[in-house]
Formats: sequence, C-alpha cells, structure tokens
Amino acid sequence: AGAFGSAALSTPLSAPSLGASLGAPASAEVPRGAVMRLVPIDHGFCLPTSLRSVVPNLEWRHWPQARAPLEPEVQEHIARIDADADAALLASRRESGVSDGSIRTLRVGTALLQQGAAAGLSLGEMADIVCEPPAEAS
Repeated sequence: AGAFGSAALSTPLSAPSLGASLGAPASAEVPRGAVMRLVPIDHGFCLPTSLRSVVPNLEWRHWPQARAPLEPEVQEHIARIDADADAALLASRRESGVSDGSIRTLRVGTALLQQGAAAGLSLGEMADIVCEPPAEAS
C-alpha cells in the first residue's frame, strides 16, 4: 500500500469474495473479468490524488514499534517492490476509479519507502517526512 495507507480490492457481492472464509489462501486468484473496485481501509486516506491537497496524519508513527529498526527480511521485501508493475496493475483496472494522480502517489510513496529503508530509517521516521511536525507548545 505504500507509505500513505492501506487498501483492499473488493469484488461485488455477487462475485466470490477473496478471503471470504478464514482459511482462504493469501494467493487467491481474482476471476478473469471480475469487476474490482478499490476500497480504502484507512478511512479514505488511500492513495490521494495529490500530495499537496492532504497533510497525512499517521498517528502510528509515534508508537514504539514504528520506531524500531526494520528487520533485514523486511528491508529486502521493500527493495523488491516493483512500483512500475503495481502502477500498471492499477492502471489496468481503471474501472476501480484509481486516477493518474493516485498512481503517481503510489510511485512517490514506494520511492520514499524504498529509499528510507535503504537509508536505515524506521517506518516512523519515514512517516515523519510526510507529516507536519507537531505543534509547538506555547
């Protein structure tokens, strides 16, 4: 989902639901021709169309676990994320309502995540880059 939130792909009620049963495999395939739509699961802050129009408020960045160093396996996984392939997948599903601006946000978020992880930043430190600093006490 990148650095800006999470989302889930949802099928219409008439189509089989991915993960509908608790034991559904994570690699369940989407039936060819199924109409998919992107459903934000983070209260609408998933892939905004412009980074200028929103100020992220990622409160989890203050949690101790967000400040922990990334495990080497996580850093390797992040390095393997293919933003071009993810962008192409979203672009191929235009009926889901994903705009060019949102795809650009995906690319920027992925770049931030990859460069931050390569520099040894924690997820909290990466979140600090895109969030406003806390208001100073008067």
